[in-house]
Amino acid sequence: MATKEQLNYISGKRYEAQKNINRFKGNQHTKKSGEPDDLGYHGKNATALARAKEEGVSHSTIDQNRKFAIGIDALKEVAPALAETILKPKPEEPKLSKRKRTSTIRQIELI
Repeated sequence: MATKEQLNYISGKRYEAQKNINRFKGNQHTKKSGEPDDLGYHGKNATALARAKEEGVSHSTIDQNRKFAIGIDALKEVAPALAETILKPKPEEPKLSKRKRTSTIRQIELI
């Protein structure tokens, strides 16, 4: 299962890739044969809006994920181990039974 950080990183990278695909190519008023239809979004946040709809989040979240991905990529250049630590799944803490948890809390209170 992917961590929240991994999902955010992937979301940001997908946005950047889609943005590069959607960049102006040739005459914008002429549709080439075989070209996919427009997604229906136009303007400044068109790609973010399309990605947001697909991922079920707001376009602001997509922009935040883009910034996060850019930061992680920059971090990979100067401190690859730190970038991997951020993206690496965290080990799950062992779940304590209710009795064990209560016992542990009492021991801490006694200290």
